[in-house]
Amino acid sequence: MYNLKLTSLINATQTIIKTNIGIIMNHFQKLITLLFIFFISFQIQARSTTEGIVIASSSDVNSCHLIKTITKSSGTLKFSNWRHHAFHRASIQANKIGATHLLVKNYEPHGTFHGSVTTEAYNCTEAYALKSAAGLY
Repeated sequence: MYNLKLTSLINATQTIIKTNIGIIMNHFQKLITLLFIFFISFQIQARSTTEGIVIASSSDVNSCHLIKTITKSSGTLKFSNWRHHAFHRASIQANKIGATHLLVKNYEPHGTFHGSVTTEAYNCTEAYALKSAAGLY
């Protein structure tokens, strides 16, 4: 009799534990999925904001219109690849001001995990090239 009650109690406890673990795992999977979607959206947004900008050499921008010199830092977070983050920030600003080409002039480290980039934003569309050749810029 005690053996039967003990077995029933053990089975009931195992069922409760399995149910609770199942509920926790279900919530955990939902959380992981939401976090994945959240971080992927940043990648998509970052890609679309710099889409269309060409990383140029000085010979690529000879007949282009210089819009602005842009200096951006990598930010306050520590990044081992701070050059990428600084360049990405500069390319976002270049895209906002209508640049088609971005020329990197200088990377300047500020310690191990921080730094800044100086770039020149150019517009190399035909309209700018024609106006530049005509002396309108």
